[in-house]
Amino acid sequence: DREVQEFVVHQEMLTKRSEFSRRAMNGNWAATDTRVITLDDIEPLNFQIYANLVYTNLIAIDQEDEEYLDTWAGVFVVAERLQDVQAKIIFVAAFHKKFTVPDSRIVTEVYEGTVKGNKMRRYMVDLYCAKSPKRLKAYFEEDDPDYYCHDFLFGLILAARSPVNAKRKWKVHDVQEYMESIEQPAQLSDQTQEHPGQ
Repeated sequence: DREVQEFVVHQEMLTKRSEFSRRAMNGNWAATDTRVITLDDIEPLNFQIYANLVYTNLIAIDQEDEEYLDTWAGVFVVAERLQDVQAKIIFVAAFHKKFTVPDSRIVTEVYEGTVKGNKMRRYMVDLYCAKSPKRLKAYFEEDDPDYYCHDFLFGLILAARSPVNAKRKWKVHDVQEYMESIEQPAQLSDQTQEHPGQ
């Protein structure tokens, strides 16, 4: 059985930045009366970190923890599920600061928690394309390609074969490319400053 936890977050803090929460509290949902939103598919720890970010705009994840990036991906998916563009922008900037190539678990978690066309998906693909073929081969030897999400591998093949990209110098310097606009949040999935180590 999954662990169930309750969190108390001020309604105004959530609804002013989360489109999902705003609709839940203003629509025909039971949440309108009870002021309770149930998120069955969200890990409690990931929501706890997200709730902290709502109040502080900081990502309270210990960067010394080996699971740091796995947790980062899980909390990003919470922000995606709740349609909190501001939080997603903070996460993209934080991940870009580390500028590392994510392994199959992180890529798969991001892909499973987002929809086609999501900018974070393109960021994952571009991070891989920015590496030399030799380095890319090493990544796949270290981390079996069978573990990668098929949509990611397909996106990687398309990006590598694109005539436009063939002439492109693969660099992932302009992080703004991968950030959503506050005015134009990404479609909700149908599944639907970085904090130092503590």
